[in-house]
Amino acid sequence: MKSVSFLILSSLLFFSVTYAEQQVATVDVNKIINSFNESKSHKSELDKLSKNARTKIDAKQKELQALEKSAKSKNLKADSPEIETMRKKSKELQRFIKDTEEELKRKYGKYNKTLTDKAMNAIENYAKSNNIEIVLNKSDGPGPVLFTKPSFDITDKVIASL
Repeated sequence: MKSVSFLILSSLLFFSVTYAEQQVATVDVNKIINSFNESKSHKSELDKLSKNARTKIDAKQKELQALEKSAKSKNLKADSPEIETMRKKSKELQRFIKDTEEELKRKYGKYNKTLTDKAMNAIENYAKSNNIEIVLNKSDGPGPVLFTKPSFDITDKVIASL
């Protein structure tokens, strides 16, 4: 019985010593991504593209509204060439809106992936050079870290190492 108790106590002691040697840190990945100069330039570029697209969409909508108003004032039949032109322009507008949204989403995804990869590489390099075995993401929102002491947060140190 004493040998079993000794074995259990020895195992617990070994695991607690091993666990105590592990380096654990937290990091705010979003803060690191937002600290990149590229992040600001990508955001600015996406805002500019979005604004240009909105201007084009507004112009096409005004053109379509003018055609609709003209058709109503002339009491045109549903099969008239002007009504067909209006339908065609309406379909073109819907297609333009869809294509524009998809292009903006594609560019956003590309920029986001590039910046996320850069942040993850910086975190990995910092962790390796500082013998940190586990790095947990503490970005806003529900995540793996519910509470941590500020001393575990290496976000600013990673940003400083960039």
